[in-house]
Amino acid sequence: MDRTTRGLIAQAALVIVDFDGTLAHLDVDWMSLKAALKRHAYARGWVWNPSLGLEANLRALQVQQGRTAFLEACDVVAQAEQEGFSPAFLNRPLYEALRQRSGPTAICSINTRVALDEILRDPVFAGFTPMLMAKEDVHQPKPHPEGLQRLCEMLQIEPADALFIGDRPTDATAAQALGMPFCWAPAFPSPTAAQPFIPQLT
Repeated sequence: MDRTTRGLIAQAALVIVDFDGTLAHLDVDWMSLKAALKRHAYARGWVWNPSLGLEANLRALQVQQGRTAFLEACDVVAQAEQEGFSPAFLNRPLYEALRQRSGPTAICSINTRVALDEILRDPVFAGFTPMLMAKEDVHQPKPHPEGLQRLCEMLQIEPADALFIGDRPTDATAAQALGMPFCWAPAFPSPTAAQPFIPQLT
């Protein structure tokens, strides 16, 4: 990670990070997951449009079948996300910089809260307690800025004083909509070369 990014992370009143692709990489076979969700939906008589993406189908399901059906489908996603996490896939330079901060840190992700809650119980995250804004927590996912805005409101921090770090254009668009500074996620080593990360507790 370059010195400029480290400085931004240290100085921001609030740092918000995306999860998959930014703080860590989840090794999920998304095509297989979409197929499993389609079977899950069809078995219950729900509409599932194969021409739409996973997120669009989940949001349509919530509108058509209600919150309970949406959460049930999210549980299927959560299982795959949990199974796809390994400490070897952690973005260690970014994680170290976040742990060294004195101010608040949050995660704003379209990953499920169920999965993130479980993943953050991994020993590698001991002592790391970011605020979460996940798939189930918002009505409109990124690129809509709802999640980022709610985090700022909850922590009473102006968007202009925060920093969002992500890896996708939708992340950048969400930050831009709020006038929130944004920087691209720093690259992290290949998981095959990664060594177990032992956090330095302070």
